[in-house]
Amino acid sequence: MDKSNLISKDNSLVLKGFGILLMLFHHLFYSPESQSLFRDYHINLGSIDIGIVNQLGLYCKLCVAIFVFASGYGLETTYLSRDLSVMTFYKRRFKKLFLNYWFIWLLFVPIGIFVFGRTMTDAYGDHAVIKMILDFFGVLNLTGALGYNPTWWFYSCIIVLYLLFPLLHKLISSKWLLILAISIIVSFCGGLPIISPIANYLLPFITGMLVARIPVSTFDKLKLQDTVIAFVLLSVVRNFSGMVCVIDTLLCLTFAVFLYQVSLKGWLQKVFIQLGKHSQNIFLFHTFIYWYWFREETYITRDPIIIFIQLTAVCYLISVAIEFVKQKIGFYKLFEI
Repeated sequence: MDKSNLISKDNSLVLKGFGILLMLFHHLFYSPESQSLFRDYHINLGSIDIGIVNQLGLYCKLCVAIFVFASGYGLETTYLSRDLSVMTFYKRRFKKLFLNYWFIWLLFVPIGIFVFGRTMTDAYGDHAVIKMILDFFGVLNLTGALGYNPTWWFYSCIIVLYLLFPLLHKLISSKWLLILAISIIVSFCGGLPIISPIANYLLPFITGMLVARIPVSTFDKLKLQDTVIAFVLLSVVRNFSGMVCVIDTLLCLTFAVFLYQVSLKGWLQKVFIQLGKHSQNIFLFHTFIYWYWFREETYITRDPIIIFIQLTAVCYLISVAIEFVKQKIGFYKLFEI
């Protein structure tokens, strides 16, 4: 077991695998539009009716914070272990970020237009060409608009965080309290278009960076039962908190500590690692599958468990096929990713 880092390479993939499962569950069951498409399980508390599946779907938006936290941790760990220039960092990160995005974009958007009839005007409305160009470069959500695939708003978030990273890395040693305070203030500025994508996610990103600097031996002092209790309590408090970004950041940290303490093994670890490896692909195309192209087929059973398992399996298999094509055409070798 790798005890040199809080989040080992395998556990980073496990985190992403867990995050992608949360994301699929969130998107399937959180929205008012989807509630008529599945059979929820209800608890009646007097005059209050609670849909368990819907509420769990809302909770699973934690997935975004998990991805951002893991990114902040991974970038800081890499940056600390290598003497990278700012330009080298930008070149490597944005090359990988955009080439994978463009591959999915150029594959799925034309299919959406020519096979399923969702035109650029349907997706973008007015000024479709300008919005399409901004969407292609992942920055459309900085204007407050959504892309051809609305879930691609996350690219605007991660692009801004990547741009900020070298500066944050430079300041975090001496001014970490100030940076944390600023990230909390930013969370109240979600109404501003250019701030909106990172409003709730600057804090978990910075926290991931900070955790990468903490000696791993610090976490050996924590007991597993305390970590589990903290995670459960934070999960309960989350529904009543006005500072979800803070709670989600703490949930990410406690879950990372939990994985460090238990260290998954065997088939369960392999499953999460596989999902983690395919998490970027699945994030990029899953909305086409479950909502725009095969909505009726996705929800046909109306059973939340079957719907969730079915979408997970389908998305995984599609991602495996995409990776097979990439290997055959020399995608990774050609672009030296």
